[in-house]
Amino acid sequence: GVPLTDWLEGPLRWELGRRLSPLRLMRDGWFDPGYVRRLRSRREPRNDLRRRRTGEKLWALLMLHAWMDAQDPPLRFPKLSRSSG
Repeated sequence: GVPLTDWLEGPLRWELGRRLSPLRLMRDGWFDPGYVRRLRSRREPRNDLRRRRTGEKLWALLMLHAWMDAQDPPLRFPKLSRSSG
């Protein structure tokens, strides 16, 4: 497999922090900054499969944000409406 978690904790750590910062996640409004913070700190049970899945989740979020930023003009997340149902 691809060592995504190792990359995201090593050479891509700065890029991950930049694109998935709590401020940006709050501004975008799609993903819970607290959940992403827990993923990044790996507070989930620690076994090899869980560790790999954490890297896969963070990689997917990172690539989504990188793709949106690469569009001309950069895409923005549509605001989600919250029904009071």
